[in-house]
Amino acid sequence: MYQNNQLPFQNHNPKAMRKLGFTLIALCISLMVQAQIKVLGIGNSFSEDALEQNLAEIALSANVPMVIGNLYIGGCSIDRHLDNIAKNEPAYRYTKFDAEGKKTIQHKVSLESAIAEEQWDYVSVQQVSGQSGFYESYARLPELISWIKEKLPDAKILFHQTWAYAKDSKHSDFPKYDSSQEKMYNAINEVVERISQENEIDDIVPSGPAIQNLRDLTADYDNTRDGYHLSLGMGRYTAACTWFATITGKNPEKIKYYPDGSDKRTNEISLIQARICQKAARMAVKKRIKIKKVNSSK
Repeated sequence: MYQNNQLPFQNHNPKAMRKLGFTLIALCISLMVQAQIKVLGIGNSFSEDALEQNLAEIALSANVPMVIGNLYIGGCSIDRHLDNIAKNEPAYRYTKFDAEGKKTIQHKVSLESAIAEEQWDYVSVQQVSGQSGFYESYARLPELISWIKEKLPDAKILFHQTWAYAKDSKHSDFPKYDSSQEKMYNAINEVVERISQENEIDDIVPSGPAIQNLRDLTADYDNTRDGYHLSLGMGRYTAACTWFATITGKNPEKIKYYPDGSDKRTNEISLIQARICQKAARMAVKKRIKIKKVNSSK
């Protein structure tokens, strides 16, 4: 029996109690850090549309601590990313959101330095939009993935499936698809399915199908701001919902946050519009390309 009702864990040594307190605090901080989801996009203006607006706010509203990074060069292709790696070129604008949603922007950053900054859980790759539907443009994708896996062996590789241009887009690459949104959309789907089977890709982020769903749900409204970049309201919000649902497995139709116009980077959308965007994202995530690896032994 313990004397004077003393419990077995009671200790009257102040130093020991302080040490125990510090240990518990450190443990709590460690658990909080481990709970964070860390996502890095290696992309261009299409990853800027998808990752740099709304996703941090969505994660905060869902109580999901998320660190988000995006490496941006306008119109950057897979080949150019690899050339930058070879030269260790500080050529990127690096936008980052911490787990509290605080945004920082650095210029002249290299891929090497950004990928070493965090123990990223997910790293996404994508092709420049004009080449996204052409299989031959992905010849060096295995090289890029191998480099990422060398730096981050435990990271999951995501492929960001981007969207087709508007039907009346004036983009210089649109004639490669006979200026047909349908042809471009189908070409991207076919190529992404093929490369996902052939490469070490863990999941597809179906932003393209989500935007196509959004177009269908809004009577073919374009949902871009210039024929290829997403509209600041519904377009970008749909892409962010798609990313959140893909990474977390949560139903995007349960998301509480939507842009109310207080942030000048986004256009205000209504609750009804937000629900349409969420539905478009849910449909895309549910039906996204299922990765079944090619049997290399054949």
